[in-house]
Amino acid sequence: MKARLLFSTLAAVAASTPFTHANDFPISTSVTNAQSMTGGESAIITSTGSLIVGGSFVAVTVTGSGTSSLENSGIVRQTGTARALYINSAGISFTLRNNFGATMETVSADVVQVNKAGASIIVQNSGTLSAGGGNQALDLKTITSGTNSIYNESTGIIRADAADAVRPGVNGYIENSGTIEAIPVVEGSDASGSDGIDFQTNSGGQVINSGSVSGRHGITGGSATFSIEVTNNLGGTITGVNGSGVNIDDPGSFAKVTNYGTITGNFDNTKYSIGDGDGVDVDGTVNISNYGNIIGNGASAGNNSEGISIGGGTITNAAGASIYGQNNTGTSSAGNGILVDDSNGGAAYSATTVTNSGTIRGYSGFGIKMIGSYNDTITNNAGGTIRGAGTGAAIQTGDGSDTVTNAGAIIGDNGSAIDLEGGNDSLKIQGGSASITGNVSGGLGTNTVEIDLGSGNSFAYAGSFSNFSTVQVKSGTTTLTGANAYTGATQVTGGTLVLDGNGRLSDTSTLNLDGGRLELSDNSTQTFASISLTANSVIDLNSDTVLTLAAFGTINGASTLSVINSGGSTFRFLGDLTSDVNFQTLLGNTTVNGGAATASYDGTYTTVVPEPGTVGLIGLGIAFAIGMARRRRKSS
Repeated sequence: MKARLLFSTLAAVAASTPFTHANDFPISTSVTNAQSMTGGESAIITSTGSLIVGGSFVAVTVTGSGTSSLENSGIVRQTGTARALYINSAGISFTLRNNFGATMETVSADVVQVNKAGASIIVQNSGTLSAGGGNQALDLKTITSGTNSIYNESTGIIRADAADAVRPGVNGYIENSGTIEAIPVVEGSDASGSDGIDFQTNSGGQVINSGSVSGRHGITGGSATFSIEVTNNLGGTITGVNGSGVNIDDPGSFAKVTNYGTITGNFDNTKYSIGDGDGVDVDGTVNISNYGNIIGNGASAGNNSEGISIGGGTITNAAGASIYGQNNTGTSSAGNGILVDDSNGGAAYSATTVTNSGTIRGYSGFGIKMIGSYNDTITNNAGGTIRGAGTGAAIQTGDGSDTVTNAGAIIGDNGSAIDLEGGNDSLKIQGGSASITGNVSGGLGTNTVEIDLGSGNSFAYAGSFSNFSTVQVKSGTTTLTGANAYTGATQVTGGTLVLDGNGRLSDTSTLNLDGGRLELSDNSTQTFASISLTANSVIDLNSDTVLTLAAFGTINGASTLSVINSGGSTFRFLGDLTSDVNFQTLLGNTTVNGGAATASYDGTYTTVVPEPGTVGLIGLGIAFAIGMARRRRKSS
């Protein structure tokens, strides 16, 4: 068995060299000689021990192959220009355990550096790893074929000044329950490249955070083939102090982010004049599941702050979760919710799907904006809110054939809720709690609105639908109180469409009754360019209204039209249609207040009225009922 020797004893044996060779030893006193280890050896520094080395000598150098370890419960300090721990062997499998209360620190170099691609290391930290002089606390970036895992426990601190705190290798794995922080300094007008965790171009990384990660960017990296997975647990924070919480560069990159805590990007305008604070900024594609808060908090002039900025992919925002952007007081930048583009205002790199059950908001800009011609999908579930301000619509979908489905609330604080922009787009309104505040534009292309609320549910809309080829009411009750500008077809295929007020629809819109109910509010007027009847339907005129039809579309001879006139209302057609075949077919299948209908022409309009005989019979019925009621009163 090898003897357990003190570092000071080993130093006396090797007095001709600045290095002492370690061989299964404890250190329990103060040692100042640089040490070396090889494979198969272990070193222990007790809570009373210290290894303090100056000059250009590495405190502990590891070479050789095999399994080796260092457990520190005391102090390892390099006060000169060299590292505290340097691993320079491709065949080594090394474990570093830095216990609670223990410290490993440097003044002008990395605390730990691995310099061989094939080396493997496990870091278990409950104490403090602290690097100064613009160097990393953990520099494992050279590892490409070996494994590298970091476990920072709840009491653990991994810190670097003016540099990245952690640089993992390829397939780097980090579990953090403590603190990982890089403290930037001012470089010109920006923050130094001091990130909490910087994977650089090393792909395959995984971060599981339950503690705190912060730096210029909290977590960063990226390359054309880069992928990363980040899980931020409940209570965990990932913060960019003058940048993004999670920042992944290059359009070829992919990031999977699952957040239960808080991810924040900031622009610190008290220290810097340049900065862009996005919560999550991924130039490539993503799969983001948010159950907590993702926040963009400010940007300098020329930049905007987004909760999420991506090149495409999938975003799911759960009930109770929030994604939002806001700007700093006194700055001209906008605060936006979600931006999908090429990171420079150009077309995105892939299609995007956003599913929201929480809150997505741009406090001074859009809620969601997509740029490019991909076919994107936005689903706002019941209980979800998408809200925007600024100069554009709360939702802007770009040039693809996009679909927006809303069962929650969409709010445009500036009066514009949705702009579907280019492409052949679709807006679907569903459920009993859907609401839209602000105008809705279909933009260019052939666009449709489908309102399918479900039986017994209702939707009231005070804004204006414009640039739609079809607006279809399928179920429930839809009430339009605003002046709508679309000129396409109005289809009532089920449920009820209520037009509340004069001219709620354009008089160039066509009316297709296919099994639903059209209702006018009292004392209102409405004109349609034409009418089609393709299934049994109802028109409720209420009182003192005028409904004018300018022409005919398709009239199904087997379909009936029931007209309800509560008094003083007019149901009329432009021109003399008394001999028109389509009109006669429609008239033959129309009832007014339950009785047969006829028509008369006044020189301008052909008006549908009850048949005189029907009116007489109805009058006789009413008189008979009144007479019987009087006889009963007399007999009693």
